[in-house]
Amino acid sequence: MKIKQTKLFVLLYIGVLMIGLWAAKQKGYAQTYPDRYSQAPVIIAKGCMLDAKQWYRDNFGLEEEGVAYTYTVADSNIASLDEAGILTGNNQGATELAIHINYEEDEETLRIPVTVTDPSLEMARVILRKNENISLPLLGITEGSNISIALKGTKCNMYSWNGQLEINGKATGAETVKITVDGKVLSLVVRVINPYFKTESLNLSKGASKQVKIYGYYDKKKTVKWKSSDKKIATVKNGLVKGKREGIALITATVEGMELEMRVCVIKKSINKSLSRARSIVKTSEYSQDKRMKKGYYDCSSLVWRALKPAGFDFGSKYWAPTAADMAKYARKHYKVIAKKPVKNMDKLLPGDVFFYGGTKNGRYLGIFHTAIYGGYGTMIDHGNIAEYYYNRADTVLVVRPIKVN
Repeated sequence: MKIKQTKLFVLLYIGVLMIGLWAAKQKGYAQTYPDRYSQAPVIIAKGCMLDAKQWYRDNFGLEEEGVAYTYTVADSNIASLDEAGILTGNNQGATELAIHINYEEDEETLRIPVTVTDPSLEMARVILRKNENISLPLLGITEGSNISIALKGTKCNMYSWNGQLEINGKATGAETVKITVDGKVLSLVVRVINPYFKTESLNLSKGASKQVKIYGYYDKKKTVKWKSSDKKIATVKNGLVKGKREGIALITATVEGMELEMRVCVIKKSINKSLSRARSIVKTSEYSQDKRMKKGYYDCSSLVWRALKPAGFDFGSKYWAPTAADMAKYARKHYKVIAKKPVKNMDKLLPGDVFFYGGTKNGRYLGIFHTAIYGGYGTMIDHGNIAEYYYNRADTVLVVRPIKVN
């Protein structure tokens, strides 16, 4: 019985509601639907304009005939709307565009979030090396900002990612790139240069001078700024480097805001000649342990002995090159010891330092089986190749400097 009463009540309620709707329609009242919110926001740059009516057509289709469309903006300080439906970004911020749609009997409002951005670049000009990659932030944008890049030249590659411009120096020269952000066009001059030193290191005798030249593409009219990390060791003026005393200094040249570095090692003139002698032996002679002391031949220990003997360092033997192990035993007592294990920092080394490698069970002093001369900038003058071995070999057991201590 209760179920029948409930059904009767529902039917009566629906009947009353339908009569009410029919009566409202007869009196000319319109049905108002809940507001709809667009999932497609409007993003426009400050100072740029957007045809709101055309935007509606692009996103929702053509307007229906006989239907009235009214456009309004919530905050005219952020964005304004003229009678023609042109939306203009006034100030950076967020507001809302409302499109009121009035049908013959019904009405609804479509609400669209509007964001006004103020795009700009950190700088209007960037300089980078050929093949270098740099990132340049885009300022004043928002998530979803529309970014397009117009590349007309061949000097660089560019794309946008996470609100940044990613730039790659492709070829030397300059070009102007147009970046359009939310309707605003930004201009960026990209200049690609490739200045360089032909060598990253320079061995210089104490008291000697060397003119350092910069090669590659850059603006030759721009002033190059030179500086030395330690003027007591080496000075530089207009690229002329002078060795003052033994040690290591870093020479820096600033070219169009870009820094070039050269490591300068100032050593004794006699040691510098020893290095030249060692390089000449390696290039012109043949490696042979059996013929190590004959003209045109050498092995590791005779190479070191021949190179340094004229400078006054004969490792205790005036007429014959000792073995590497015997050289190390003598050097440890009579020359300056730099390290007794692998050297991790090459700033502790000077060209001309002698390395001994060991740790094997060969019955010799410290298990030494090989020796070589440090040539500078992490490389060794060794048999077969001037830069075959690097300074930080794990089997290094002794490093000495040709300075007599006993």
